[in-house]
Amino acid sequence: MDLRLTNSEMQAMKDCARKAQLAYQLGIRPKAEPRPIRIGAAIHLGFDLFAQSRSGAIDLSLEACEAHVISKYDEHEPGGDPDSREYYEWEIEREILARMLAAYRWRWREADSSIRYLATEEAFDIPLVNPETGRSSRTFTLAGKIDKIISFEGNTEIVEHKSTTREIDPSTDAGQKYWQRLRIDSQISTYYIAAMALGYNPKDVLYDVVRIPTIEPCWLSQRDTKALKETGEYFYTFRGDDKPTSINMNQSGWGDMSGPRLDQWREEREYVLESKEVASELIATVDGVRVDTKKGAKFDSTGAFAIRESISMYGQRITADTFRCPDHYFVRRAIPRLEQDLQEHMYGVWELAQQFRRSRELGLWP
Repeated sequence: MDLRLTNSEMQAMKDCARKAQLAYQLGIRPKAEPRPIRIGAAIHLGFDLFAQSRSGAIDLSLEACEAHVISKYDEHEPGGDPDSREYYEWEIEREILARMLAAYRWRWREADSSIRYLATEEAFDIPLVNPETGRSSRTFTLAGKIDKIISFEGNTEIVEHKSTTREIDPSTDAGQKYWQRLRIDSQISTYYIAAMALGYNPKDVLYDVVRIPTIEPCWLSQRDTKALKETGEYFYTFRGDDKPTSINMNQSGWGDMSGPRLDQWREEREYVLESKEVASELIATVDGVRVDTKKGAKFDSTGAFAIRESISMYGQRITADTFRCPDHYFVRRAIPRLEQDLQEHMYGVWELAQQFRRSRELGLWP
């Protein structure tokens, strides 16, 4: 009897044997995944479609690939009240997904044009070998799926996509710690071994990491709200900046963008902010979409008020920030594996498999 041992199952076992039992033996999983997991899964689908488009495996443009991912996400649109918190949260997720897919394509437009894709979503199910005897297990096989295998600058590389909400910029202390953790990630050792069993000779693993924005739609100041209403221009002061930046950018035209400077990319557009009082309630819309409002302390005499970003404005802010600080959101780094690393990994996997076997036989998951 062959049982497929996957990296996620092994990681669960390392974390907690009971967790592994609940998830992989009894099939008990969370009813709903958290937002970063949902967005990460959709982004992963986009990356796979981008690769298939570039390799000619599918007859879709990169823009059509983005649209397909968004349309799949739309299938999970909440029913019921469109003014509910659930629906609002879903709109935020959808906007993050759309913006990050487009920004990712811009960020790596030059590098990806030089890549030759050898395999995408390459599944494997290979014998689990005892590193001491060289014999295959009669109980387990080692299974999983490699995101991509590519040829780049004459070398064969394994590509591992990851999404996270943590800091990933290697120039920061927190970013360095993130990459230090990835250097000892056992998952890529499994992929090395699997790739070699499939006939490839990988030089290293290229980690392709995306940081998912955790920012929420924010409130404009009364001054910025007034400027938006009078001029149609949206100003925002980014972290580390001394003065606000106009982020009135057209959502189209990504394919024509050729540089990382925000001022190269701005296209003229105006937001239309309208407001009125109805039975003492202040109602405001941006481009026809209602937004939250807060009256100023002197509203009765000055008419001053503030609004919360619309979903479109929020998305523009994400886009502008990815242009300003691409390394804050998108980083790729190659991490090698030595023969000793692979040998130590296989000893660890074999021991973990024996723990699995004993737990299953005894029905004990300590």
